[in-house]
Amino acid sequence: MHPFFLSAVLLLVSCTPPQLQAPSSSAREGYFPGAEGESLYYQAIGGGPDTVVVVHGFQGNGSSYLAPDLQRLADGRTLLVYDQRGEGRSDSVQGLEHPGLEEHVRDLEALRRHFGLERLRLFGHSGGAAIVVHYAGVHPQHVERALLVAPPPLVGAAYGELTGQRFFARLDSATWARMRALEARIAQAEDPAVVCREIIATTLPRAFLADSTALGRMRGDFCGAPPDRLRTRAARRDAFLRSQQGRDWHPILERIRVPVLIIHGEQDAIPAESARELARALPDGRVLILPLADHLPWLDQPIKFFSAADAFFRGICRGGHERVNPPQRQRKASQTAREFKPHAPSVCRSAIEFSPLPLAGEGPGERAAEACAGPSRTAPTYARQAPQERVNPPLEKR
Repeated sequence: MHPFFLSAVLLLVSCTPPQLQAPSSSAREGYFPGAEGESLYYQAIGGGPDTVVVVHGFQGNGSSYLAPDLQRLADGRTLLVYDQRGEGRSDSVQGLEHPGLEEHVRDLEALRRHFGLERLRLFGHSGGAAIVVHYAGVHPQHVERALLVAPPPLVGAAYGELTGQRFFARLDSATWARMRALEARIAQAEDPAVVCREIIATTLPRAFLADSTALGRMRGDFCGAPPDRLRTRAARRDAFLRSQQGRDWHPILERIRVPVLIIHGEQDAIPAESARELARALPDGRVLILPLADHLPWLDQPIKFFSAADAFFRGICRGGHERVNPPQRQRKASQTAREFKPHAPSVCRSAIEFSPLPLAGEGPGERAAEACAGPSRTAPTYARQAPQERVNPPLEKR
């Protein structure tokens, strides 16, 4: 992963436009003890029986940029969103003010134990996806499934370099120079949120959104943290980045045997092939590349994003997928063949296939949960469309 690229990413998203709405006041909130006893802030959105734990990205900030815009995913379930240690409203630990990946993983395990969740359904965005992956590799027995949104390039060194080149090309040199000057001002500013908003109004649409109008419908607040957290976020951000440098992710990925979906924007500076490569490294990974979407795909393509995420967490079998065989097992990636086959229910139960598009004959708004109801059911008929790639065969077929 290119550290300068991620540093620039986290700088850009440390603030938000002044016209954005505040998070919903209806969310239940409180604190739970982290791994070292620190108080970590959480909010519970929705009231359904199933719980999805949301792990935010953009370390150096809190979860306020993300939680308000995930309300649609709370339909029929509870979203448990928390600020990582030292971020947002959460406390830091004396002597560990700059936590790395391992500290965040320990805090996620503390959350699981505090709320009595035996197996987690996880949602990780950007840098939060790296925390989810590491947690799932360390505690595979406590993970049911995981959704990774716009994950960083964890495998393939070349993707980190390419990401940095693509990202820096989005802004001219004068804008980058101004950004660095503004970052220096934030550390000393009486009101650092004002400085943040000066940056974001011009940079977010160009650097992280495929649809510039999406900024107007965003409810999240990239500057929701208290002023002292905004002033010191750079040190926490850099510590998180350093904790990932030189890490070999393959042993971790090989231990994750649960379904993992990667949703990645086609126009993200992180190449789509990076997401495909990550999915290939997972025993039960699959990837959905969303066209006309960037690093915040729930804003660029909300209908497709939430339809896919909702189906994945419901465990709904949905077909019409592009299947890419692992290159080390059968053939090179450039020689992969497209296969359009409905899966029998026995396969659906262990390796859920889905699509944001409806099943053949399914009306708007109807669910297809019955597709995986049991082994006695016949396989459903799927619409012949390929919005999603399945990169590994189910474990039963190996």
